[in-house]
Amino acid sequence: MANTFNTESRLLLGKREAVAGVAETLTSADGDVRVRTVELSNLTVEYDDESSKYLTGDHTRDEAIAGIARGSIDFGIKMAVGEFVYATSGVATPKTPKLPYKKYMESAGFTVSAVNPTDYSTEDGYWLFSPEKEADEQTSTIALYDIETGATGKGIEYKLAGCVGTFTLGVESTGKPFMGQFSMQGKVSDVREVDHASLPSFDDGKALSTLADPMLNTIVRLTEVNRDGSAIVGATPYNLCLNAFSIDGGLTVAEIQCQSDAYGIKNNVITMRDPRISMSPMLATISEFNFWSAMNDMKVYKVEILAYKDAAKTKPAIQIIAPRCQLLSTNGADDNGFRRQEYVLRPMRNLQGATALEKQHDYTIKIYGVNTLK
Repeated sequence: MANTFNTESRLLLGKREAVAGVAETLTSADGDVRVRTVELSNLTVEYDDESSKYLTGDHTRDEAIAGIARGSIDFGIKMAVGEFVYATSGVATPKTPKLPYKKYMESAGFTVSAVNPTDYSTEDGYWLFSPEKEADEQTSTIALYDIETGATGKGIEYKLAGCVGTFTLGVESTGKPFMGQFSMQGKVSDVREVDHASLPSFDDGKALSTLADPMLNTIVRLTEVNRDGSAIVGATPYNLCLNAFSIDGGLTVAEIQCQSDAYGIKNNVITMRDPRISMSPMLATISEFNFWSAMNDMKVYKVEILAYKDAAKTKPAIQIIAPRCQLLSTNGADDNGFRRQEYVLRPMRNLQGATALEKQHDYTIKIYGVNTLK
């Protein structure tokens, strides 16, 4: 009888590698992130197929030789707020903050710094994610498990090492959650069968216990700035009414091929960034926002996407800031009989950054964490 593998029984584990390209041992503790739409999008073995013909006087061929094995695992994550947990209410030293999916952000080329709250009664901490060249080779070991239906069903493990990947963050339509989409690419460390008793499980104890908040209270605005990103005195922010937006890291991922490696690949690495911000605002009058002048006169804008957990906009959830952007295109689109535009903006070097690293921050993502003992 054919085996049955339920797609809802899939499990994803991931862990940052101590040494790039050296596979980590994964346990249930590494299954600590709620993921959605998980797909093994690529699992291939490279063959020297064109070299399999030798001269025999006929059209027959010899066997092709197996070479590099590579794979990709795609998945989505609701960008829920994190948690800062105090040992005792009123104690100003929090326990380790919890944002388990930051490991995947790191392997998408971000550095991350956690800022603990200083006053347990009034403040939330946050994590600041910044794209930096120094984060190009922050690899992870990632494994996907297909689990057989039944009380003692076995599993198939697809394990990739040396993974880095691409990343987009966006809202599909009004009322939908902020979703991060990842495509992690690496070398195939193993494909094997796992007995039921040895299968890992989702770790509810370590997993983020908060769910994604409804983030309808979101401010999206463009503010014209000087060419160097400095503020223009008296510049009026343009607040957009839109139903969807996304920021694409524009990452190019390449593999470091290495003949001495058992898999033929040392690890993957990010080789280029070319981010884009896309959004779909309502068509405005020229007097409200001159989109043609914005493009034709090469104006520069600060882009802010500020999501809040409350209608009063006092409790931030996610903030995306791009200090210097150009508006590249404003194509129109029909939306149920009325007009929207399709803005595409290109983030540029942050010339107002004080340090060389800060100048690399053509955009940043700040994800807040709730103090659970408030």
